[in-house]
Amino acid sequence: GPLFAVRALLRLGLGDLPACLADLNSAAALEPSAWILMQRADALNRSGFYRRALEDSAAAAAVLPESPEPRLQAANIYFDQAFYPEALEQMELALVLRPDDAGMLSRRARYHLLLGCLKEAEAGLDRACALAPDSGQLRFERLNVITLRGRYAEVLAELKGGALQAPFKAYLTGYVLCRKGDRAGAVKHFLQAATQAEGGFAERCRFYALVCR
Repeated sequence: GPLFAVRALLRLGLGDLPACLADLNSAAALEPSAWILMQRADALNRSGFYRRALEDSAAAAAVLPESPEPRLQAANIYFDQAFYPEALEQMELALVLRPDDAGMLSRRARYHLLLGCLKEAEAGLDRACALAPDSGQLRFERLNVITLRGRYAEVLAELKGGALQAPFKAYLTGYVLCRKGDRAGAVKHFLQAATQAEGGFAERCRFYALVCR
């Protein structure tokens, strides 16, 4: 069983999904461990068979009732299909098993955002930031949610106090000013962020500056 699974992962790396699935089917027939079931669920989801992928994730959850990983995988599968309420439900089950996981709290906040639950998203990110106070990404996500809730002065005060570093400080300042209607100020900060950033993010900042003109 494990040898089939290892070969399946090699074939997945080569982009040969049909052969990968064939090997994982053989592996699961010989040894339906949670790990093999989750690998097959991933391959099935990549191949577009999300319902069968969810069946494997559920079977893995039954084998590992104390592990959040199969629930997290199911949440990701539902998310890929834009089934956000179902993704949130699975994420809640995962968080029951690992309530202090900042990454999972952040992921749940994104689901809340997509469902328009801004208050819940902010509460989750508050907790995530408390658990991982050195994470600039989490601070950025939290301030973005507060911006969406219309508390612009609060966000600008935190940015001024050093809540984020460049280029994210300039970018989020521009975003707040744009939402406030200060287009000239927004353009200035988006362009500043573009000079501080690289690659796709720099292009995004320049695009937003163009839109705000």
